[in-house]
Amino acid sequence: MGKVGSSTVEGLVLNSYHTHTFYGMPPSFPYHLYKYGRLKILLRKYFVYPSKRLILYLNRKNVTIVTFFRDPVARDPSMFFQDLPYWLTYYMSKSGVKSRSEDPDFLRVAFKEIFPRDYPERWVRLELCRLAGIRYEDACLGGEPFKVIESGRFRVFIGRSEKMEECLKALIPYLNLSSKVVDEDKNRGSKKWYAQLYREFCLAAEDDIKDHCSKGFRDDNGYS
Repeated sequence: MGKVGSSTVEGLVLNSYHTHTFYGMPPSFPYHLYKYGRLKILLRKYFVYPSKRLILYLNRKNVTIVTFFRDPVARDPSMFFQDLPYWLTYYMSKSGVKSRSEDPDFLRVAFKEIFPRDYPERWVRLELCRLAGIRYEDACLGGEPFKVIESGRFRVFIGRSEKMEECLKALIPYLNLSSKVVDEDKNRGSKKWYAQLYREFCLAAEDDIKDHCSKGFRDDNGYS
């Protein structure tokens, strides 16, 4: 679903395929909107993504899916800042706010108004569960650090990104890989150009972020 630690695992698995969506639910829709345009988005939804699923079914007798969940209180602002220019462009185009406006709460208001609070739960239901043929209730971690679900040709490993070290120890033998050094410090917001602004936003908007995030997803996965 984006910003959950998948980049850490990607380098561990040879010939793996890293994707955020098989059904057209990218974690940052403004980025896709401005990168591809509405026509190409429709083409991707009705041609590219169905083709990806067809290739997956035809070429793989058994499919192993590795994915991670992360507390939305940490994941959502991280996702927001990774594509910040696109989110803000989208917000300003929809709200009518001008770039010359003077508003110290600009970022906080933009986040609350346009960032999809229900994305984590919707992604699990409409992407992961739909693809693998599993129930949402079975996919939820509760208080567990990870779980493995078998469903037809699919083996699904769901880990908690906050327990990455424990998950990696379980994941290496699960994928029949030899133990190797894994760089866990990949794609971190704290290391990017917006790091200082990101830290200040998370501190200043802490209560707003908690109120905005999906309570259902947090409860279902032991984050409350």
